[in-house]
Amino acid sequence: MADQGIDDSGLSWIVSITSAAETYQLGEAFGRVAEKNSLLLLFGSLGAGKTTLTSGIAYGLGAGESVPSPSYVYAFVYDKGRLPLWHFDFYRLYQELPEDVTPNLANWPSSRHAWTELEPELLDSVGWYEALEDDAVVVAEWPQGVVNDLSDALVVVMQSSMTDDVEKRILQIFAVGTKSQLLLANWRKQWQSL
Repeated sequence: MADQGIDDSGLSWIVSITSAAETYQLGEAFGRVAEKNSLLLLFGSLGAGKTTLTSGIAYGLGAGESVPSPSYVYAFVYDKGRLPLWHFDFYRLYQELPEDVTPNLANWPSSRHAWTELEPELLDSVGWYEALEDDAVVVAEWPQGVVNDLSDALVVVMQSSMTDDVEKRILQIFAVGTKSQLLLANWRKQWQSL
């Protein structure tokens, strides 16, 4: 694992990991420091490790060791940990998948408006607004259609590649808002202590 540090602004952190186990551990570190109303937006292609990261978060919260992908039911709620965890997967809600699954973090948040928003009625039917009001940890996979109204979140961009038979994942984590900036710093400290 390689921690490339938080940038000078304190707004972004880049982590390089080489296994699903490390992805899980990174999630576990977040689960240990997560607070009420923590929001993670997970961007990345299929197989980038979004659900593995969320499984680690659930474990760090004390909600269990493994979580399935909610692709076919849109959301799962885990309420056995120290905070409830809402896990969303919006992949199947899009009429057409967004062309670019990776946000332009250099131009965030203005770049978020390039994506088509999901209809509020649709989001309401899967529990999105309830989750945001639940004093919970909320994790959203494929969040392109919900980002336009969010002001304080951690944006996680996950990219994976194979080199020399080793799977490598690069995660860039970006804080949007004051609360998420502090949460980002606490996450990094917890990760370094594992």
